[in-house]
Amino acid sequence: MAIGQMPSLPVTVLAGFLGAGKTTLLNHFLKTARGRRLGVIVNDFGRINIDVDLIETANERIIQLSGGCVCCRMDGNFASALMELRDRGIKLDHVLVEASGVALPGPIARAVPLIEGFHTAMVITIVDIETISARLTDRFMGDLVGSQCASAQVIIANKSDLIGDTLRKLIIDQLTQSFEKAMILSTTAGQVDASILDLDIAGLNITDTSAWSPPISADALFTSWIWSCTDPIHVERLGNALAETGHGLLRVKGFMQDIRLGPVLLQIVGRHVQIATLNSPLSGNGDQISYNRLICIAEKSVKDLGHWAELEKRFGLVRSL
Repeated sequence: MAIGQMPSLPVTVLAGFLGAGKTTLLNHFLKTARGRRLGVIVNDFGRINIDVDLIETANERIIQLSGGCVCCRMDGNFASALMELRDRGIKLDHVLVEASGVALPGPIARAVPLIEGFHTAMVITIVDIETISARLTDRFMGDLVGSQCASAQVIIANKSDLIGDTLRKLIIDQLTQSFEKAMILSTTAGQVDASILDLDIAGLNITDTSAWSPPISADALFTSWIWSCTDPIHVERLGNALAETGHGLLRVKGFMQDIRLGPVLLQIVGRHVQIATLNSPLSGNGDQISYNRLICIAEKSVKDLGHWAELEKRFGLVRSL
């Protein structure tokens, strides 16, 4: 580094498939920052960015990108967001990039050093320990999920409380053998301390994805849409109706007005339904929440395999509740 030159700012890419817990992990990092000044770039797959509303710490260091995968827009919003953080003159210690659930972190990590003033600290990939074995062997999503893990220096096996000790150890051992260059951590609810960001260990294997090469883009694998209604509904019935389908619906997330509980956050991952009451009518970034709007993500094959009619039936059923 030349005399008088400012040190580059470390950037950590947070990756992981839909519903693995990236936003929960990010929130925990912010809560345990302990003086670390963290800048955040948030992006999610779909036409609306719900994840920015889920972030619990709101200030000018949170930058929201428009819809689509961040890895598909290396020449646009991602670079602009990093440069905006730099050019605002905000004193930061670390930048976190929350990639979309269908993004490949490798290209993001390799693009960071091309922007003056930044270097890649590490890639952290979070996985759902209950479903990771099935995801890695899935004929449609296996290469994508495998690439997300192969690019990581740290793999966090989240939701460990959902399985027994014996199975947990077996899956951790499998991850260790498959991705031997990564540090494997087991946790619940994304509770990993922000001190891990001090490691700054990238460069080990962000290009080591030779065994996992997705042949087509995420747009060809997944479809997303927004479902909305105007009146308060029975959110538990909605969640159960959608989770029971099992026809390619991967992720549902949004703020709803429940007829009994008032404003709630609904999240569905596979067959798991989570409903959380909200203490405040305001979102994390200070804007009014748009209630009764759900972003839904599914396998593209839901239409090809004839499952679309069943999903439409379920949504229609919920409308009439």
